[in-house]
Amino acid sequence: MDKQRDLELILRSRIPIVVIETHDESRMLDLLKTIAIARASESYMPLFRWTVTDGLQRLDISLEPQLHNADPSEVLKHIRAVSKPGIYVLLDFHPYLADPVNVRLLKDICIRFKKVPRQLVLLSHKVELPRELESFSARFDLPLPPADERKKNRQTGRRRLRGRKSRAAGTGRSKGLWAADSKSRGIASAGYRATGS
Repeated sequence: MDKQRDLELILRSRIPIVVIETHDESRMLDLLKTIAIARASESYMPLFRWTVTDGLQRLDISLEPQLHNADPSEVLKHIRAVSKPGIYVLLDFHPYLADPVNVRLLKDICIRFKKVPRQLVLLSHKVELPRELESFSARFDLPLPPADERKKNRQTGRRRLRGRKSRAAGTGRSKGLWAADSKSRGIASAGYRATGS
């Protein structure tokens, strides 16, 4: 996949901020996980995701979110204080780029990048980077798949979900029990992602 290779090259180029504008957040996170895991044998960098609702969470291994790091300024202070390399994906961080404190914290992380390579990935539908951060950044574009591919993915997801429902019905489970059981195994969430609904 050329896009995966392109993103991997950007991440390896040691640029402190990578800006990714896309509406397909889950596809982008999957791509970043794939790259992080593939790099594990040579130059391992843990992968984190931040959202204002969940805080900071490790993605390359299964850990609970750090809710105390949900505040934008607090998570940047935390990242700045970390003494180990890592890739930090900040989801929908664009509204917080208007705060001069956040801009200064981002700049501090960038300036100290040579000592501790903490790479920031700003992932949102639209990111306008302040001018003082542009020299520390690179952009990566991940467009949505073509309409026919999206339709095929939705159809495949629906077929998988129907097949699981019919198998659950054949075991005598009620619809509610199937849903509870499938959620515990992650089937419902996989079907949700596949359908894009």
